[in-house]
Amino acid sequence: MIIGALVPGQPISCLGDLNAKLPAVGWPAGRPLGKVDSTIVFVRVGTFMALRFPLLRLAARFRQHLSRALTWNLQSLTVSERERTRLQAAGIEAEGIQRYAAWRRSTLYLVAVPTSISAILATLDIVQKSDENLSRVGELLTLLNTVVLYAMPVTALLAARTWTRLRRSHRLLVWGWAIAFLPPFFLALLPIEWWFDPVPPEQQSAQHFKLVVLDMINGVYFVCTLLPTALSLLPGLIRGCLRVKTLLPGSIVPGWFLVAGAPFSVLLWLVALIALNHLAGNPLLIAGVLLYIGAPLVYVLRADLFIRPIPPSACAAIGRVQLVVFFLTSLSVVLLVTYLLTRKLLGLPLIGWHQETTVMWIWYHTPTEDLDPLKIFQEARSWIYLWDVDNFQMAIEYVSRSLFLTVVIADMLLRMNLSVWWQQKQFSGTEHALGYDDTLTRLQHHLGRSDS
Repeated sequence: MIIGALVPGQPISCLGDLNAKLPAVGWPAGRPLGKVDSTIVFVRVGTFMALRFPLLRLAARFRQHLSRALTWNLQSLTVSERERTRLQAAGIEAEGIQRYAAWRRSTLYLVAVPTSISAILATLDIVQKSDENLSRVGELLTLLNTVVLYAMPVTALLAARTWTRLRRSHRLLVWGWAIAFLPPFFLALLPIEWWFDPVPPEQQSAQHFKLVVLDMINGVYFVCTLLPTALSLLPGLIRGCLRVKTLLPGSIVPGWFLVAGAPFSVLLWLVALIALNHLAGNPLLIAGVLLYIGAPLVYVLRADLFIRPIPPSACAAIGRVQLVVFFLTSLSVVLLVTYLLTRKLLGLPLIGWHQETTVMWIWYHTPTEDLDPLKIFQEARSWIYLWDVDNFQMAIEYVSRSLFLTVVIADMLLRMNLSVWWQQKQFSGTEHALGYDDTLTRLQHHLGRSDS
């Protein structure tokens, strides 16, 4: 804004499209901004800027935190002067540690916002769907399930607020991980009879059949809700290994975790794939799962980049490997989404376009004493509503938990790397180190040298 143009009796052309924006802050509608008194202009422009600048600053901070959280190469991360001053005041002088602390802070802030919204929406959903037939144990378990929802956003926010104290911040994240990730699996193992009050003896036979069917539907529900937690483990491990490798290119600890973790994950997924092949046998599903579980094997094929010390300039090659993995993962998502939109289960499409005709909606909105599984399947036209809020919550949970795990795993890898460095430093030069070197030298003669 050019202050010199704001003089009485002169047109104010330097304000650009402000003519269209001033009505929103009180300027008379239909009155052009031309030759006006400079005092009025200063008041109106000041009001406009007072409303606009906080939003611009908030948007700029969000873009900064998002860019940092998605940055794979911590060597290229920029620390602001304000952040550098705070870190130096906390005794953190090394530039690499400063970049790592700034990355952690941005990632945790990015995790805290969507998980808070997701927890609030899930709480409202639990309150709306609460059943008056719940037993005391069921009410207690529902309360526990609700409290657990806030573990991740609260600990992420607290850890972000203590970002200059890395040890305390890490402990908060570990507690947050234990509270947010473990109890849901425990709740999913409990039988459904624990959640409801017992029925009179004359109704037990009919109630038993209903509970069996409801237990199966409840199992499908828990699978859907726990799926983001299970699927976020491998991406969190991969991202954590890559961040630490780019932060410390000379370290081989994250590389070995990355190269060893991917094949084990593939083996676990192959077991599920065998079951899916016999149950579904759809080429789209099989190809999508194979691409999804096979994409991390690209890191194994380029193990030479990760399991040996590399210079910082070699981190660009890691970026090219990530592009290949991203392409394969994106292709797998396209195939899986296509499968979900076209596949039927027990004669019903998996995805529906009308919420009131889905199995899940009818089940949730029918009183427990009136639940009739056969009637539900007769009325339903699909299993899940495409635009259901729960689907978006699942996507948010998957991304947020993956980012949360990325920070937790990166912290653990740094502590492991520090332990290896310290123990090796203490061990070298001792009399036992000479025997250790001699054994490895002879072992190298039999196994051959391995650089990859």
